[in-house]
Amino acid sequence: MPLQRRFVFTTGMAFAVLIGLICGLAFNGLLQLQTLGAQINTVVEQHNRKIDLITQIQVAAHIRTDSLFRMALADDPFERDTYFLEFNRAGYLVGSGRNALRQMGFSAAEQRIFDTQSRLIDDIEPTQERLIDLLAAERKTEANRILVHEAIPLQTAFNRHLTDMRNLYSQANLTALQQTQRTYRHTFLFTLISGIAA
Repeated sequence: MPLQRRFVFTTGMAFAVLIGLICGLAFNGLLQLQTLGAQINTVVEQHNRKIDLITQIQVAAHIRTDSLFRMALADDPFERDTYFLEFNRAGYLVGSGRNALRQMGFSAAEQRIFDTQSRLIDDIEPTQERLIDLLAAERKTEANRILVHEAIPLQTAFNRHLTDMRNLYSQANLTALQQTQRTYRHTFLFTLISGIAA
């Protein structure tokens, strides 16, 4: 009889330990999946915010260049002033968008692209100001030459860098999603197999 009791007790304890392990495994799997979900939401949300800011900057930069182009075409000084106001507003939007991006922080690759953009802006601003001064002085031929040969190529380079930055974030989102999917499948299968094996 004592041997049978010991067997029942040992079997009961083994069963209780097994149930505890299964519950612990399930709890751990759920915690890992919850943490993984929170991490991916943070990464994707931050990258999507940066993509949105870059898009706003790019649209404002296009408006700025378009305003310059229209100023160069306009003969009426009042019409030119209207485009000049659009030009200044778009410049403000470019600057505030870049400041918002800077406040979000950058990786090393992002910082390199941002620094290159900053150097381009250091070239773009005086070129655009010179163009506006020439238009105000009614020197349209020289202004058009600067627009075509300097201002537009600089703006194109700036837009290319914005596109590179947007592509960087889009690729980071894709990588994060793929990694999350792999980790989720791995965790799910590990939890499932371990639960079945137990």
